Amino acid sequence: MVLGSLASSVANLSGLLRTWSVQKAMRCQIHLTTSVAGRDDKRMFLKSMPKKEEGAIGEKLADLDKFGYGSICEFPDVDTPNRLFNGVKFSDIPILFIKCTKNNTIAILSDHLLNKIDRRSCNTEGFKNCRKKTTVAGQAVGLAIGQRALRKFGVDQIRIMIRGLGPGRAASIKGLEMSGIKIISITDHTRVSWNPPRPPLPRSL
Repeated sequence: MVLGSLASSVANLSGLLRTWSVQKAMRCQIHLTTSVAGRDDKRMFLKSMPKKEEGAIGEKLADLDKFGYGSICEFPDVDTPNRLFNGVKFSDIPILFIKCTKNNTIAILSDHLLNKIDRRSCNTEGFKNCRKKTTVAGQAVGLAIGQRALRKFGVDQIRIMIRGLGPGRAASIKGLEMSGIKIISITDHTRVSWNPPRPPLPRSL
């Protein structure tokens, strides 16, 4: 009798200890899983965000020699300013300045004496906030200023001076080609820093 009651009490005690340890483990597990789940949700959210659109992502680059443009595209020399293009000297052709930042694309048309004729940007074309930094907005800017130069100001050929590495870099030139204006030359005036600042540290998760 004594041994039986002792064995039953030991079994009850072990059962109580087992249930207590399971409950404690569940509490610990629930506490841990909430913090881990929040961290995993944050990582999944950051992974699902679209990548930054920089440069000419999505633009197809082709080799010029494959299409026979090697004989047409040439570097400027001493005689280039006096060379005639459709009866107009190269130095007298109007200049289109395109500034491509990561958030906007601005195009300014001027004559050969740098007097401003017209100005277009993503904002003037109806793109607001984050839509200004898309390739579609850059193409719309190039198309708009090309059409206005042809119809309103009678400019049928231009020189392009482009600056920056924004999304509208290649798209704006594509829009100019779609407008029907003739592009004589493309000059890259992107500034290069020989002592750039250090990039920001990666975000810790």
